[in-house]
Amino acid sequence: EEGDGIHCWKGTAKIAETKTSPRAVVAACHTDLRTPVQFTIPAKEKKTVFFISAIYSNVDADYQAGADVVAVARAAHKKATAGATGLRASHEAAMAKLWGSKIEVGGNPRLAAVVNASLASLLETARSDVYYSTSPGGLATNGYNGHSFWDVETWMWPTYLALYPEIAKAMLKYRADRLPEAKANALLNNFSGAMFPWESAFSGTEVDPAQGTTTEEHLQSDIALAFRQYYEATGDVEWLKTVAWPVLEGIADFWVSKAIPNTDGTYSIPHIVGPDEYHTDVTDSVYCNAGAQISLNMAYDLAKAAGQEPKEHYKTLAGKLRILVNNTSSPPFHPEYENYTRGTVVKQADTILLGYPLLVSMPKALRSGDLEVYANVSDPAGPAMTWSMFSVNFRDVGDLEQADAFFTRGYVDNAVGDFLEWHEGTHASGSANFLTGAGGFLQSVWAGYGGMRFINGTLVLQNPSPLPGSTSLALRSVYFRGVKLDIVIEETGWSVAVVGTPGQALEVESGGKVTELSGKPVRFPARSSAVVRPIPHQVFALV
Repeated sequence: EEGDGIHCWKGTAKIAETKTSPRAVVAACHTDLRTPVQFTIPAKEKKTVFFISAIYSNVDADYQAGADVVAVARAAHKKATAGATGLRASHEAAMAKLWGSKIEVGGNPRLAAVVNASLASLLETARSDVYYSTSPGGLATNGYNGHSFWDVETWMWPTYLALYPEIAKAMLKYRADRLPEAKANALLNNFSGAMFPWESAFSGTEVDPAQGTTTEEHLQSDIALAFRQYYEATGDVEWLKTVAWPVLEGIADFWVSKAIPNTDGTYSIPHIVGPDEYHTDVTDSVYCNAGAQISLNMAYDLAKAAGQEPKEHYKTLAGKLRILVNNTSSPPFHPEYENYTRGTVVKQADTILLGYPLLVSMPKALRSGDLEVYANVSDPAGPAMTWSMFSVNFRDVGDLEQADAFFTRGYVDNAVGDFLEWHEGTHASGSANFLTGAGGFLQSVWAGYGGMRFINGTLVLQNPSPLPGSTSLALRSVYFRGVKLDIVIEETGWSVAVVGTPGQALEVESGGKVTELSGKPVRFPARSSAVVRPIPHQVFALV
């Protein structure tokens, strides 16, 4: 379609994802450049020329049924052209607002650039007003067919929660909106509750092209943990009741139907695949069982807050699920699955994820044992985020030398080129624009060296320190309970302060001393930890 110096086109998806899902219709209108644009600029003068594109589709959040997508795109193009002089300014203002939350690294420009490039890659693929998720390759590639995996909730999403909670909320809405399809998928596979597909796209049905990988059901717990973390960070009870609870209950019911009883009174989870995809159809994957245990406990623990009656069988099953431990080994460790032989090579971070991000309570010797055992057998060609998780967990057990080494390994050969583009493998191999790796790396920054954890309605700051090879680390406008916080970390100590006007009064406790937070930084010595929490509403009796 042509007219008014605008060239428009419309395309319709050739094949619908399912028999009942609509086909996407996309319209794009551009400044018409099919004939040469000529103009004369006198000497010492200048002329600004705008070339504008407007794109609209029937899957946009504001789409109205029956609307002419070409007409909407054309109108948007005309509006943008009429206000073209303000376009760049509005763009810069929007970006400045978005980048109000960021991570600053002092004393190491190269490392600072990697952090900025990693944040930018995440921000380029999701918005707070678009209720779709993303994929390992984001919008820049068709890596992994553009499908959504556990990569989102486990690897990318936590950074959105820490810095951009509205985007995090939108990405969870993607899952909640597809709960009916997850329930249908469970029934299709002879389970109860909600079984979200291993690979999800437009409709929320299973779109995995590789037969057999649909048993990577740890995804259910990965999703549940993200919903729990959002609630811990925001305290949004209404969201918990209306959006989160049906998802949490559905996932708990799935695990109830998946687990089978053993003769000793315990329960096992058979025919499953953990993150280590080298070993399929295993029983009692320790990562999967621990995730199921967490999912069941959170459904029990959050029931009353969600206005529901707690189901005792959730708690009972959680307590009876097998969590494999080899205490006779030196060091003790969690076998990855039933009949795992120590020394067997694993694809990527799996068992070590019990420490972080699952936060499973265990003796330090056992957690250290997991790190020692699996550091020696993790495939060197495995994906980037593996090494970032070793870094976070080694920091937690106090092995700072190993933490630093794995931190560097987590990015130095994976974020490459002039624009520090992430790749799944080293030296630009594997999936390009690998957001999973970027997300894992960023967690090693703010959760590892920043020490941040959302735990039981608090923000824990665990021994914050600068990144290796740097002098300072600043976590700007970190989000917690409606308040933005600046956490500034230097070699000699660190501080926390409120940014702007807080919507919720917060206090920070360290070493038994409690201080109300304000715009004035509260300072702490190096190698110290603290807990930030809401100040309870004070009630006074009139007498």
